[in-house]
Amino acid sequence: RVSMLGLSAGAALMLLHAGQHGPRFHRLVSIYGATDFGRIGGRRAELLLGAVLGTRDRQVWVERSPSRFATMETPLLLIHGTADQLVPALHSTSLHAQREARGLPSRLELFEGMRHGWLNDASLPQTETAVEQVLAFLEG
Repeated sequence: RVSMLGLSAGAALMLLHAGQHGPRFHRLVSIYGATDFGRIGGRRAELLLGAVLGTRDRQVWVERSPSRFATMETPLLLIHGTADQLVPALHSTSLHAQREARGLPSRLELFEGMRHGWLNDASLPQTETAVEQVLAFLEG
């Protein structure tokens, strides 16, 4: 069984890859991942997406977003902090809602008050909780 986990931009790339090759994966975990490129703002983000996707056309960004793979049947765990200002939790809550509406296996875990990158601090009790949730999900 092969599963994938990604954090932030890595989560976006993981979801894009899984969207193209999804049935072969056992489980997917997205941690504060950017799933809707159309919701990304800020000059640095726009320059980065423009360079990565080869265009500054927001409609193209939307069409190439990981959220377009909301129909893949691979079980997905989404973990996000509610105080994330770099990639707002709306990315995960929206993808989760899309998947639930389609009856697809999706689980959303929101961590109150946590900002982007919080999982890097192993001393936080929220980090321990998130790691336990990820391990339990991957074992399922």
